[in-house]
Amino acid sequence: MTLFLSPKFWLAIAFAAVLAFAGLQTVRVAGGKTELAEERRERAEETTERERIARRATERNRQIEQERTALATAQEKAKDEQILNIDARLRDALGQLSERPDRPAGSGGAAGNPPAQAACTGAGLYRPDAAFLIGEAAAAARVAAERDYCHERYDGLSSAGGEAPP
Repeated sequence: MTLFLSPKFWLAIAFAAVLAFAGLQTVRVAGGKTELAEERRERAEETTERERIARRATERNRQIEQERTALATAQEKAKDEQILNIDARLRDALGQLSERPDRPAGSGGAAGNPPAQAACTGAGLYRPDAAFLIGEAAAAARVAAERDYCHERYDGLSSAGGEAPP
């Protein structure tokens, strides 16, 4: 019983308690570091996975963009060829007008036009009138070619789920 009254005994018990508490704290901190390391590893794996998904999406988007650009280039080339064809036909038609007579000097307006026939083919038009109408027809054909090109581009992008080009 005198053992419990000794200050050395109580000092030894206090020292043992402090060592036990410190040991528990060391185990808890070490366990926390392990959990923290595990959490960091999981976050690094998630980040790597997100980066891989982003790279795949970027590659897929780049491929789609290249396909759309190639399609747009082909459509534009076809439109340009069509317009060149229209211009060539215009030059040919205007070249053939050299055989037609000019409008007489005193005939202005509708009074000087030849009499209307039931089936008019335009073969009796004077050179300036025919040149004007041929030019207007060529301009209308160019506008139609541009319109068709725009519709093809819009329909192609709409069906692909994309946005209209800039």
